[in-house]
Amino acid sequence: MPTPNQWGVESIEISKVGRKRGGLFLGISMVNPKDYPDIVSALESKGVKVDVFKNLSHKEYCEVLKKIRRGEL
Repeated sequence: MPTPNQWGVESIEISKVGRKRGGLFLGISMVNPKDYPDIVSALESKGVKVDVFKNLSHKEYCEVLKKIRRGEL
């Protein structure tokens, strides 16, 4: 999920349900976009729930993150 303050850098953010702060944030700007489906498949095969978001405003990003942490997404 690219964060607005990262100037559109494609990234992966791993957030745990119930955790209020922090998470694993990885910039993937050096990864070929054609490989994204393989990355998603690999994560899902390990039991990680994956949601993809693009072009979020800062307000939308904050709302999505709150929902993830509350277990709503």
